[in-house]
Amino acid sequence: YDKQLAKCLKKLKNQSHSDIGEDAMVMAGLMANAGIKGSMAGTATRAIFSRFGSENRNAYQALRALNVDFTDENGEVRRIADVMKDVSARFKQGVDPNQLLNFAEAISGEKIHADTRRKLDSFIENTQKHGGKMTGADMLKMSSMLAGQEAMSGLLSVLLGDWDDLAKKIEDAHGAAEKMANVQLDNLSGDLAILGSAWDAFQQGFFEGAAGEGLRAFVQSLTESAK
Repeated sequence: YDKQLAKCLKKLKNQSHSDIGEDAMVMAGLMANAGIKGSMAGTATRAIFSRFGSENRNAYQALRALNVDFTDENGEVRRIADVMKDVSARFKQGVDPNQLLNFAEAISGEKIHADTRRKLDSFIENTQKHGGKMTGADMLKMSSMLAGQEAMSGLLSVLLGDWDDLAKKIEDAHGAAEKMANVQLDNLSGDLAILGSAWDAFQQGFFEGAAGEGLRAFVQSLTESAK
């Protein structure tokens, strides 16, 4: 994934490192909530970033099928969090059947790999049959196209989780740490004890098990690719 990850980082140059790091943390946390922890979560997070930012034909066609844009009106890559939340909405709420018809018409004359076309045709047929709602099988199929076989379970746990809720918890924890940095030195001891309890409770819920190890591995690979 190293070359793909490097491509992704170049495309994300308009985004801050803190935004990228926060998005990676939320993804790893949602995977941990679903039981995907440690190096598995780190590998899956890295794979998702790589494929979303690369020119992978399956991921590109899957986003088109779901009517989700990877770039904005200026051609800049959108924040991964925004793309993920749009894809998540399609998984949970369904896809517009009329949009699916338009997509089917658009790809009818395009040169697409036979295996990719079979997956897209099957997805379109099944989703239309269910009024735009995605079945479990179609969710797995789309997750596989978007993230690859190795990371599809991780992506599915992200898409079916509550991104905004976990992001808010992370933001609150960061706010508590920032507030702690502003306290006077003579109050440091007592405030550290209070903050330590709050942070321990957050870590137990978010980094339960070895999920933090997987996130660390992802961040390290992110740093190496950016050099």
